[in-house]
Amino acid sequence: MRFFPAAQRWPVNLLAFADLARVLASTGLPIMVHVETPGEITALASVLGDYPAAVILSNVDAPLLAEAVSALRLFAQWHVETSRLLAPGNIKLIADTVGAERVLFGTGAPSRPMASAINTLRFAGLTDRARSQILSENALRVLNA
Repeated sequence: MRFFPAAQRWPVNLLAFADLARVLASTGLPIMVHVETPGEITALASVLGDYPAAVILSNVDAPLLAEAVSALRLFAQWHVETSRLLAPGNIKLIADTVGAERVLFGTGAPSRPMASAINTLRFAGLTDRARSQILSENALRVLNA
């Protein structure tokens, strides 16, 4: 399940979202949330901190990086996707801090060119193993594919 709170104009700590998350918890489905502003990830923690399946933070960029890393440190089931982690060192920082198994490859396509995302990962300074995890293995595990 993927959610876009800012685009749909609702706060991530909305009671209706918390209620829906409680219902989804029994399904084991991963939840992906598009975050945009500082504080959103912190607010998500009160709603999804104990969610039993994967929680994937999408749209994390440099201004949200520290907050995302803090959340990943707190919640073992939380992950981040890479579509906006284009600054040098961002992906490696997350992989080194919480583990490459918590990072999912994302491109932002069709809105953004896929080559940028691929090249960012290619030159991120990761081991071949970490790159393989990020490109496919983590998604297969998280999505139970």
